[in-house]
Amino acid sequence: MAHKKAFQLDQAVLAYKYVIEHYAADPKLNAVWLQMGSLLEVQGKQAEAQRTYAKVPTTAPEFPEALYREALLSETRKNVTEARKLLEQLRALPERRMSSVWPL
Repeated sequence: MAHKKAFQLDQAVLAYKYVIEHYAADPKLNAVWLQMGSLLEVQGKQAEAQRTYAKVPTTAPEFPEALYREALLSETRKNVTEARKLLEQLRALPERRMSSVWPL
């Protein structure tokens, strides 16, 4: 994405929002949620990034990564209880789902 490469992060987030609104049925949409969350993190918008990661469906291949990033943000925001809960949820996922977070 051109805006991201040019460090125009606000414009990049707006472009991702456009994609989400207009291509909701696209199978790659969950990757867009991850990218948008990452950009929001870089901008220091941790709460918004965490809400963005939470939008990745539990059935999506990207879910373990989104859950992991969400847990890290909880820990960064000093919400240890929430971070622990999210990490336990991540730990409870079947091993085959974890390969998207930690490839073997």
